[in-house]
Amino acid sequence: MSGLIGRIEDYDTEADSSDDLKDLLIAGIFIVLVNIVVVWVHKSRAKKSNNSEIQDEVNSAVAQYFALRGDEA
Repeated sequence: MSGLIGRIEDYDTEADSSDDLKDLLIAGIFIVLVNIVVVWVHKSRAKKSNNSEIQDEVNSAVAQYFALRGDEA
């Protein structure tokens, strides 16, 4: 207990198992929520990126079609 500063009476040395369980549950729920948010943000950014890539490919294909078509119309 040399790491503690002050009197031993100033510290709560009685560990209650229900407090430990409550702390673990809160930490677990927090970690799960953070993971859900990270996955949601990643999916939304990936969707925007994929939509942008698809739109660029479609525009390129249409431009190539009209360039190959020439004056036939």
